[in-house]
Amino acid sequence: MRFYIFILAVMISVVSCKGIKRTPSDGILENDITAIRDSYKPFPCFRTSMQIEFTGAGGKTEKGKASLHADYKNDRMYLVIKDPLFGIEVVRLLKNGETIKIWNLRTKKIERIPLSQFELRGLGNNTIRFPFNLFQNFIYGSLPDELFDKKSKIQRKEGVLFVKRKESGSEYEYEFQENRLRKLTYTNRAGNSRADVKLEGLFRETIFPETVGIVAGSVSEKDLTEKIQIKFSSVNQNAKCDDRYFQMR
Repeated sequence: MRFYIFILAVMISVVSCKGIKRTPSDGILENDITAIRDSYKPFPCFRTSMQIEFTGAGGKTEKGKASLHADYKNDRMYLVIKDPLFGIEVVRLLKNGETIKIWNLRTKKIERIPLSQFELRGLGNNTIRFPFNLFQNFIYGSLPDELFDKKSKIQRKEGVLFVKRKESGSEYEYEFQENRLRKLTYTNRAGNSRADVKLEGLFRETIFPETVGIVAGSVSEKDLTEKIQIKFSSVNQNAKCDDRYFQMR
């Protein structure tokens, strides 16, 4: 149970827009960027289900079943995680724009948290500290709006498109192959945290990968020890997004 308590935890962090200059690009590079953008056009309203598996530093594994109802057009999501054995609801999260509401399992109360302060976390020493506003792109099937702006350094090498950014002490390196995001390296030296993300496959010819694997730890660690794996199991791209589906209940 501790996994579900800590996986969606809070930490104060400030994100700014400071970055690095983009390298000059030719027509071929611009064509690559256009093709990538065309591959990431999230459904306006959809529902997905996912299997989640967490592995702690000691090798202990815990699992959960997640269901997501997303209104991408209006920047809303309702996420529920249940225990796979008993079907008990252990996490309930509502995102509406820049605000997160989460049902606290321990206090039985709803907490309101700014999106910029909300992180995906792990168990044990809490070495997984991954910004939720970055994580949400994986389950939305989207990319950050600013990814290809002039603050990014973009280059192509041996069939891989690399995109590097720096923002307020955090570093991001994206790797695209065949117009799909396959790897992301995230480093926050001030917070002593880093994560390697791998996205594999394509779920039933949708915009979603088959699996998202996050391996994380501290910047000083030689080997990253904590892991989260998310595996998509169903997608309904014709869901309804009435207001009643996005109420904390």
